[in-house]
Amino acid sequence: MHGCLDAYTALLRAAGLIDSAGHWSGGRSILVQTGDLIDRGPRSIANLRLTRRLQEEAKAKGGCFEVLLGGHEVFALAAADGNDWALLSWFSVQNGGALTLLEWLSEQDTSVDAYDEESLSSMYGRFFAEFSSGGLGKWLRAAPTSVKIEDAVFVHAGISSDVPETAESLNEAARRCLSDLRAYLISQNDPVLGRRGPYWVRDIGADEVARALRGNGASRMICGHNPAPWVTSHFGGGLIVIDTGVVRGGPVLGIQLEGSDVLVFDGEGRRHEVDTCRRHDQPAARRAVAHARGGRFNPGDLVEFYHSPLTDGRAVLKVQGIWGAGKELYYSGPQAAFIPDRKGSAVRFNHNETWTYPAAFIERVGIPVRDALEKMPPELSRACHLLS
Repeated sequence: MHGCLDAYTALLRAAGLIDSAGHWSGGRSILVQTGDLIDRGPRSIANLRLTRRLQEEAKAKGGCFEVLLGGHEVFALAAADGNDWALLSWFSVQNGGALTLLEWLSEQDTSVDAYDEESLSSMYGRFFAEFSSGGLGKWLRAAPTSVKIEDAVFVHAGISSDVPETAESLNEAARRCLSDLRAYLISQNDPVLGRRGPYWVRDIGADEVARALRGNGASRMICGHNPAPWVTSHFGGGLIVIDTGVVRGGPVLGIQLEGSDVLVFDGEGRRHEVDTCRRHDQPAARRAVAHARGGRFNPGDLVEFYHSPLTDGRAVLKVQGIWGAGKELYYSGPQAAFIPDRKGSAVRFNHNETWTYPAAFIERVGIPVRDALEKMPPELSRACHLLS
């Protein structure tokens, strides 16, 4: 929900979980929020406070509100532990933590002199103390990384083969990591905190999903983190991805599990099916949207872009879909990646997986493969043949 308080409360009301005054009305219902409540949007602190209060109200009325840690909450906790790298990354334009700070500062004493270092240091110190030893920090550190409810296992980004497969064992491993985040780097090889951990993984495969489902005795994994234009189903329904990029104008959607059925609902209470955008495929309409908004690439194009300029990590996306979501345009399709700092094979290619990126990002850093082959790492060049 990335600081989108209005969308968050609209979904909760539409699901019958809060009343018009914003209090829990869901009785014995079970609600799971899959992390990333903060950053990028304007009301992150409000999201945290609302969630914390509703969790207490739900418990008092016999319900259950499970709140999972997302990568952005881990950023906040690491910064509060004094991790300079996490602080810089969190406050970057891409990650949007500065908006969370500004929201918090706007609630504080406005008489502080902006040019007085001692006053400013005290104010910033109180902000980080709130995420360290304060109420919000203690509450977040106690939050699980994964939960299993009936036949579904929930996690922010996914359970890869790099980490323990059961929710219980994953939570135990995460608690050890979260106890001291001063040395945390997202690119490190730590299985839980690294790029293929439960807060960040973006390339989970069918075999990994099957492993996690077997380990948890579950039939489906529910996660967010990877934005798509709609709630999407992968691997025969084994993986349901519910992040729709609301903070960037995507549709406001949640899901309701009823037995084996997965029902999608929006902020106005209307019901939909999973994968509606994909099932009702209208390539001509999407191409028209792309043209109207200055789309540079077309379906079928192979586009190279930087996964991480710091490590020369690069990837190729085969454009299969062009999506309009709110005011934003997205490209989606299968991807091959060259990631030098990943253990094992340098290239991880998941031909069953669809990736989605904002068009502005791909168009800014993308190069048509035909123009990039000469400078492309050999491993990535070979992987292009799998895409084409």
